[in-house]
Amino acid sequence: MGLFAKPEYETVILDYRAAVTDDFPCIEAYGDVFGQTKYCNACYGLKDLSMYDDGRFDKLMNDLKNSQGRLRIGVDIKMKNGIPVDFKIDLEHLAATVGNPDIAKLELIGWGFNDEPDPDFLK
Repeated sequence: MGLFAKPEYETVILDYRAAVTDDFPCIEAYGDVFGQTKYCNACYGLKDLSMYDDGRFDKLMNDLKNSQGRLRIGVDIKMKNGIPVDFKIDLEHLAATVGNPDIAKLELIGWGFNDEPDPDFLK
């Protein structure tokens, strides 16, 4: 990949778990990423804050939690010189997989691409 080359992304299908941290939905996708175990942590904000008031946020989290361990999600892995360096969780794919279109209305506010699980994830 040259200095001004477009980043290369490859999609992998990973397991995930979901949690709420400080009222924000968070997802940790994990598994084998081209021979390495990786943990893709992402926290999201809601584009539509009325989701907290009308019950859609609770439904969204219930759908995510009820699907974890049963369904796997698409994660786009950013590659640099053949090495995975970053990721994006495909929210459209996740919404279709889980069956809740509100998932696609999330907005990424923080993330981490790690070699170990986040010990604070489920606290």
